[in-house]
Amino acid sequence: MRHEADHRLANSLQMLAITLKSECRNLTDVSEARAALMDAALRVAAMADLHRDLTRTHPHCRVDVVNFLEPVCRKIGRSIGVAVEIRAHDVMVPAGIASRIGIIVTELAMNAAKHGAEDGQRAILTFEATSREPDILQITLYDNGSGLPDGFDISRMNGLGTRIVASIVERLGGTFDLVARENAKFWIEVPLT
Repeated sequence: MRHEADHRLANSLQMLAITLKSECRNLTDVSEARAALMDAALRVAAMADLHRDLTRTHPHCRVDVVNFLEPVCRKIGRSIGVAVEIRAHDVMVPAGIASRIGIIVTELAMNAAKHGAEDGQRAILTFEATSREPDILQITLYDNGSGLPDGFDISRMNGLGTRIVASIVERLGGTFDLVARENAKFWIEVPLT
């Protein structure tokens, strides 16, 4: 179990290193650098919280998605101000997959905070999950914002958050796609075995 926890931590640190390198390439001034460092700090804190929670659970044990995500979502709300609504009932996933789902929710919540809310309204990210057959998890995520800009192409992965989500889903052997530009609605399907 310790080996598995170390492996998960190493993977998350590797993802963080890739994220920071990617952000560095795009910086042009001090205000952008400050914003990028704040985003990096939020990502590190989210990963640390997820690992802390999951080191208590064997990676192959199944956890209830709602019970796992509720404390993660409360922390997201406190740190970046995005409310996350969870809509799932009796959806059980391996703890190792739950940690990656937590990172996906965090990334899309950060995108909702930056791009989703308008006119001073609070950004809300909705997470819906269902099990299709015993071995497939289907997730839909969307926010209450004005949607994705014209010309957004998911195959180009324009933003850092969507690139991180796509990378996680790919490593899980799943599918990540855009459902609708309105409300930045994404669909994810992940095998649970």
